[in-house]
Amino acid sequence: MSVRNLEALLNPSTIALIGASNRPNSVGSVLAKNLLDTGFAGPILTVNPNERAIRSTLNYRSVDELPLVADLAVISTPAPAVPALIEVLGARGCRAAVVIAAGFGEGRGGEGEELRRETGGEEVPSETSARAQGDAFNPIGTPT
Repeated sequence: MSVRNLEALLNPSTIALIGASNRPNSVGSVLAKNLLDTGFAGPILTVNPNERAIRSTLNYRSVDELPLVADLAVISTPAPAVPALIEVLGARGCRAAVVIAAGFGEGRGGEGEELRRETGGEEVPSETSARAQGDAFNPIGTPT
């Protein structure tokens, strides 16, 4: 991870929370509460295809709808959606991502392990230089 991307991870100016939710006690809801209640000075952009607002914050239905490029993306979606999200985020210029999702082959191999490779946990897709890591394999990553 380059210093440029490390700065985006540790000191982002804009954060996208993909998989934000209003469903009580869900991972997306807890993440939204924690991020929105921290006093972060920059914009926090929530993404959920089924919501108009998350915790009284305007929500976007897809990453493509985001009006700003996020320095940091926090991704909490089903594992199969993560590789495509990382590609889109990297193409848009996002520089760091934290993936909080199960299903990446936690000790089992198989399909989840392949998803981990596709997401950049072990390989960097050449067209976006995307790299993402998360709780199932490492805690942090960089989409560009």
